[in-house]
Amino acid sequence: MTRNLRVILLVAITLLSVFITFSFPALPQDPDYHNFADQRALWGIPHFGDVLSNLPFVLVGIWGLRVCQRVGPSRMADARERLPLWVVFSGVVLVGIGSAYYHFAPSNETLVWDRFPIALVIMAVVAMIICERWNVKTGILLLGPLLLLGLASVVYWQATELAGQGDLRFYAFVMLYPIVLIPLLVVLFPPRYTGIGYLYQMLGLHVIAKLFEFMDRSIFKILGGMMSGHTLKHLFAAGAICSLIFYIQNRRLIDTEN
Repeated sequence: MTRNLRVILLVAITLLSVFITFSFPALPQDPDYHNFADQRALWGIPHFGDVLSNLPFVLVGIWGLRVCQRVGPSRMADARERLPLWVVFSGVVLVGIGSAYYHFAPSNETLVWDRFPIALVIMAVVAMIICERWNVKTGILLLGPLLLLGLASVVYWQATELAGQGDLRFYAFVMLYPIVLIPLLVVLFPPRYTGIGYLYQMLGLHVIAKLFEFMDRSIFKILGGMMSGHTLKHLFAAGAICSLIFYIQNRRLIDTEN
């Protein structure tokens, strides 16, 4: 398959995914979403487990920034590739802060500050993969629009909620389509670096984290109230970022051509 055909296929799948997403009726935020399984307070901090489990995001984000700064040319062939990674790891730090703030007092208003940095991280990861698999210049050019797309999905959701017609479809697309898009980019375009297993590990941990999010109460019950599914979601999502860091640390350049 020629490169042009691969690009056409990628665009076609993206457009089809957009069509399918918005063929469903508007999806408002479930008010019960804020009613997490673990309601325990400790040291005056409500929802202590869900608040404290955001600390790994801050620590992993700082770690990622340090690794990104120190990594050599054999693992970062083009200096421009650092830009989306700076956004990823800075965003992860903000995820830890924003999510802790949200879980301290869960509501649609505080949820905005959780979702903004999450959208930035997801979109920056997509730009990073485009840099590596498609073309560095293309990835850098798309970074800004992708970040704006992620932020717009949160703004749109919040605006529709305030208007009494909440619609999560745009945000859901931004969150879920990269789970399809990243493997597509990996399959359709040749690698520039070794270590692809770490990227699959990252995606796998991310998917598991999403499953734990949906199984919040079930996990809490299975574990006898020791830990909730949402707390585990935070830990596994932070683990996914660790996989990305391991990828950057251990990969080797295969082809320096863009």
